[in-house]
Amino acid sequence: QLDRAQLFYQQRKAIVEKYNKAFSKLDFIQLPPDGKGNSWHLYLMRIIPQKLTIDRETFAKKLQEAGLGISVHFIPIFHFTYWKNLYPDFNAENFKNAEDQYQRTITIPLFPDMTEEEADYVIETISRIGKEYHA
Repeated sequence: QLDRAQLFYQQRKAIVEKYNKAFSKLDFIQLPPDGKGNSWHLYLMRIIPQKLTIDRETFAKKLQEAGLGISVHFIPIFHFTYWKNLYPDFNAENFKNAEDQYQRTITIPLFPDMTEEEADYVIETISRIGKEYHA
């Protein structure tokens, strides 16, 4: 796989550029940051809750119902039972930025051999659901 790492990166980057171009036109999405060293192994789409009538969890469920294989990454550790039991005062109130990012972020499909049609379906689905539930 190491021999193909650069090819995989280029393929993912092309999809990222397609996503960014489409999502930059939607006022309910914040594009993920880019920079030197970003491998684009994940596309972390952030919703802007004030622009929607549904929260991230509902938005994610709507995407799944439409057939998108999405995920939620970077769950703050204070959401996990072990940490809740170990440190009862360890909560979202103490880590507002972590909680805010968690409540706004959805990881959408991004993989090297993703087809144009698959990427278009992701864009169309996100656009449709966002417009349907736009505030």
